[in-house]
Amino acid sequence: MQTFLKYHIKEYLNYTLLFFIVFILIISLIKWVLVVEKLIEFNPSFFNLVVIFLLILIQFISFTLPLSAFMGVLFSLHRMGVENEILGFYTLGLSIKDFLKPLLLFAFIVFVLTFINRCYILPRVKRTQKLIKIELIKKQMSQPIPSKKPYPLGKNGFIYVVNSKKEGNENKLEGIFFLTRREPQKTGIFIAKDGAIIYKKNLFILNNGWGFFRDVKKNIEILKFEKYILKISFSNSVKSLYFKRGEKTLKELKNDIKKITSKERRYRYLTEYYHRFLYAFSVILLTISAFILSFYMKVSHKFLIFFLGMGFYLIFYTIYDFLISLAESGKVHPLMAYLIFYGLFIILLSFMYLRVKKKQFG
Repeated sequence: MQTFLKYHIKEYLNYTLLFFIVFILIISLIKWVLVVEKLIEFNPSFFNLVVIFLLILIQFISFTLPLSAFMGVLFSLHRMGVENEILGFYTLGLSIKDFLKPLLLFAFIVFVLTFINRCYILPRVKRTQKLIKIELIKKQMSQPIPSKKPYPLGKNGFIYVVNSKKEGNENKLEGIFFLTRREPQKTGIFIAKDGAIIYKKNLFILNNGWGFFRDVKKNIEILKFEKYILKISFSNSVKSLYFKRGEKTLKELKNDIKKITSKERRYRYLTEYYHRFLYAFSVILLTISAFILSFYMKVSHKFLIFFLGMGFYLIFYTIYDFLISLAESGKVHPLMAYLIFYGLFIILLSFMYLRVKKKQFG
């Protein structure tokens, strides 16, 4: 029996690890590109980019691990079924309960890892990312814009200056060339003799220059000015960057919940609080679902199994997110939303399990 137990857990772990590596690298790389696109205006160093990528990898463990475990169990049992291993175990006198023992042990391992990540590691990872962003903003505000070098400014602009120097809270500029997209379909170019950037006020002041604009219909506007003031968001000032619900520790969340009087806001914080503890239980439901689904899927093509599995996974978390959204909007108590979700799926899985037990093992 020990050999049977070790064999199944090894199979589950092998497939889960394979899916986990593929999923987390693809998803993290996409997310990293999107994050870097937003941070590029702060000129992050190569070290910052590497650290952010590693943090994103850790951040997505709690998402990719349940998915990988689900697909790992599904593909493991499919392979055993195709190669008649399940039939062989059955002829040796094993029952469906014997198959459940390694499955539940594997599910418990993934549950513990997901729980630790979601409850303790993930908030700190998100918090560290926010701190890196704050430090980059502070660094940008404390240093002058580099001379004779293209430099990102704001969300949609690039600037080139001949000379730059810092004077108090202002960044004095000479010989300015500024390219920006003022509207989604309108590009502008500014050429000015001098100017200044005031980060704390989100102001970019241009003196004695010209502005050229082209819209989507290729109409060109030309503007001559003595003084032109642009309102540029330098990624919100440092003061406006605060730690959100998902970036707070359990202790901070608990303290905030005690202070909140608004029902809707209190429910949002309660939802996050319960989510830290109860999200990991979805892993156990998913692994049992994969086990039962493997007996229902009478297909041999792996791609079809993959897409069917992904379809079930998406339906599972769509219902989950729907009930959680009801809790966040104040329509349902957060704890009740979780109880409804898990209660419904436990009833569904119990029904499916009894059918499989009756059909496969008599």
